[in-house]
Amino acid sequence: MILNIAFPETNIWLIHIMSSLCRKPKLYHSLYNILFIANVVSHSYRYKRLLEKIRQQNIKPENRLLTGPKIWNIAVIDNIDFMERTYAYSNIFDAIRKSVHATLRMVFQFVMPVEL
Repeated sequence: MILNIAFPETNIWLIHIMSSLCRKPKLYHSLYNILFIANVVSHSYRYKRLLEKIRQQNIKPENRLLTGPKIWNIAVIDNIDFMERTYAYSNIFDAIRKSVHATLRMVFQFVMPVEL
């Protein structure tokens, strides 16, 4: 709409711009910014990240565990290292510096037919 006002002889429509942005996944952020400026969406990515952090801090997974005499729990703890890239033609110590470490903790719960 602003382009049509600034350049009335051009035939650029907002629908064409939005459809071209929707076809390319790398341009979703640009589409979102256009919609945010036009007040079509009411919140920003920063606000969504803030809400996500608040939800993550308030979660208590121990409240979701089943308890009782017939519940069998299997706990799995695993250390995972994610490397940024392979070290085919570089120094192996540089690749280790660019790794991310995560600890995976899971509980599998089974309801048994008899008490344990």
